[in-house]
Amino acid sequence: MTDIRRLLKFRALHFLVFFIALVSLPACSLKNPLKKGEKENIEINQSSRTDSSVISVVAPYKAELELKMSEVLNVSEQEMIVGRPESNLGDFVADLSFKVASDLYHPIDGDSIDFCLFSVGGLRNSIAKGPITLGNVFELMPFENELMVISLSYEQTMDLFDYVARSGGEPISHARLKIKDGMASDILIKNEMPDSSRIYKV
Repeated sequence: MTDIRRLLKFRALHFLVFFIALVSLPACSLKNPLKKGEKENIEINQSSRTDSSVISVVAPYKAELELKMSEVLNVSEQEMIVGRPESNLGDFVADLSFKVASDLYHPIDGDSIDFCLFSVGGLRNSIAKGPITLGNVFELMPFENELMVISLSYEQTMDLFDYVARSGGEPISHARLKIKDGMASDILIKNEMPDSSRIYKV
């Protein structure tokens, strides 16, 4: 939980830097408003538009952010790449998501999570062999992702696996399937065949 809180804190800092830069920009105005149909060539000189007051305000936050983002969290013994139908990075993220969700999830009915499905589109970068920094994590998943647990009927679960097959594969943990003619086959959930009487937690 400490790592999650740290990530949230740094996300807030990242947003703060962006917000300060945004609100500090001078208001834009046109000295010679154009009439409909008129055109005007405007030369843009980036250096002349630099606002030193914005830079001075943002600089300390930027320095702190860069320092935190360079912090090494772990070391990867191999390159991890994302891809379809399966990849070592997708498998890793799905397995990690399953573990974290299972550790945090304490339902009243006592039924645990059956499997985890992750979107390959949510993984925006690969992880190189060697040190993994906090910045690498943000490059991998730059969005405000959330773990959600939903209950699906047997029919809905089978539809979900067919969707995975049609998409060409998605990262999955604690479930397996084969893709044949764009449809899911040989499905296993926690090494067992799906039970038509079950409600599955995903």
